[in-house]
Amino acid sequence: MDKIKSISFFLLVIIFSLLISGCISDKPENVLEKEVKYFENGDYEKLFNLYVNPITLQPYSQEEKEAIIQLMTMYLGSEGTKVKVYDFEIIKKEKINDERYLITTYVKYTAMGETNEETETRVVVKVNGEWKIAEELPTPGFGILSGIISLVGIIYLSRRNKKSGI
Repeated sequence: MDKIKSISFFLLVIIFSLLISGCISDKPENVLEKEVKYFENGDYEKLFNLYVNPITLQPYSQEEKEAIIQLMTMYLGSEGTKVKVYDFEIIKKEKINDERYLITTYVKYTAMGETNEETETRVVVKVNGEWKIAEELPTPGFGILSGIISLVGIIYLSRRNKKSGI
């Protein structure tokens, strides 16, 4: 009887561990929740590991990631010190097939003193058993980051124009 209790307890611990780690309950929308968390915490390396090329479904090169990470760190702080996410919601989830979803999200955030709201539909795909966001970098349509990168450019140009008297 003790052996049965021990085995049952061991199996219960394994199932609980799998649930906690997300192996059993991994959902496509979880990758978008991670994106917001990493963005707000300034964990840009983990953030860019969530993305794959939408055509090839391959991860981006280290050089591509590093170039964007440098820009993000310079303007948003190494730990996301200039970013605050106020609201994030999954509005709609549409299953295309078992390995591809269209997920519409809403996010409200402040970056570099400017508050923004975005609603957009994202493509989430399963690659090698993990959910990834299929988007081109660093072109428009890059979600939260494209808005911030555009904002950084606008702020830079407006400051430069003020200094030069234009």
